[in-house]
Order: sequence, then C-alpha cells, then structure tokens
Amino acid sequence: MLSVSGHPREFAQVFYDVLQIHQWSYECVGILHRDLSSGNIIMSSDARMARYMEC
Repeated sequence: MLSVSGHPREFAQVFYDVLQIHQWSYECVGILHRDLSSGNIIMSSDARMARYMEC
C-alpha cells in the first residue's frame, strides 16, 4: 500500500511505476483510467508480469 512506504525514494518509485502503467494502458490498450488511488492499485514483485507490458 502506498501509505505504508517507509522511504520517500520508495514512494517515488511506486508513483513513477503507476504513471508508467497508466501511460501504457492508454497508449497500448486504449484505456484511460481516471481514478488512480491506493484502493485500486495492485503492486507485485513478480517479474513474470513484465511480459504482458509490451504493446
């Protein structure tokens, strides 16, 4: 969860990742999600998820 992040750098990385996936979903899939909040962001350290992020 974003509010649990212990270090400002960690929060910045999570925020940057959220912006990247938001851009990807709009440019590659045509989805514009207008409600970015901690309640609808799923984080995973599973590297297998990266393979789905190509256009």
